[in-house]
Amino acid sequence: MSETPQSRNAVLIVEEDDGVRHLIGMTARAIGSEHQRPLEVLEADTKAEGLRLVAQMQNRLLAVLADLEMHGDIRAGVHVANIAAELGIPHVGITTGGTVLDLGREAPGIPVLDKPDDMEPSRLRSFILTGQLPNKPRAQYI
Repeated sequence: MSETPQSRNAVLIVEEDDGVRHLIGMTARAIGSEHQRPLEVLEADTKAEGLRLVAQMQNRLLAVLADLEMHGDIRAGVHVANIAAELGIPHVGITTGGTVLDLGREAPGIPVLDKPDDMEPSRLRSFILTGQLPNKPRAQYI
């Protein structure tokens, strides 16, 4: 039986028409703290193909994000940004339920939470799922 995208230690890259490469999905194994090298890079030529692959990964991604909500922990978001930086990708996105969320500290212009240590789990979940904090504007840019 072949490995499904969920079981692979993989990240998904899509190259836009303007030539910019985006990290738009990661498997649970890649995003988790136990993540091991080497990472497999899945490349999609079109957004439609990329979204099809993300859909196959989505349940595992949502399970990991739900776990983050429970622990009130955004370290995985920084982990994603660091992996993207290693791959030479300045723009980081995790696709969950059709919403692209940018997280990170390493690349200029990527939004970060202003006080991640003070985040309540319910507000963190809202940010993860929608990219916006309740009663606050979209995440601040650094």
